[in-house]
Amino acid sequence: VIPGEEPHITALRALNELKEKNLWQQGKTKEYYTYLSDILRVYIEGRFGIQAMELTSDEIIRIFQIDILGIAR
Repeated sequence: VIPGEEPHITALRALNELKEKNLWQQGKTKEYYTYLSDILRVYIEGRFGIQAMELTSDEIIRIFQIDILGIAR
């Protein structure tokens, strides 16, 4: 992460780097999805201020539903 860089720029750069690794093409699907998940979590932290790296996917979804989208369960 480059200090001061917009979260979407950081995410796009990281996605391009992931693409260049060709993990999917090498059959390394678990590693590919781990990197992809980390890229998305870093983006969510930078864009929305949610500590996504410390949360489960279900917790992130719940925070989006309640806090960001205003959808009560």
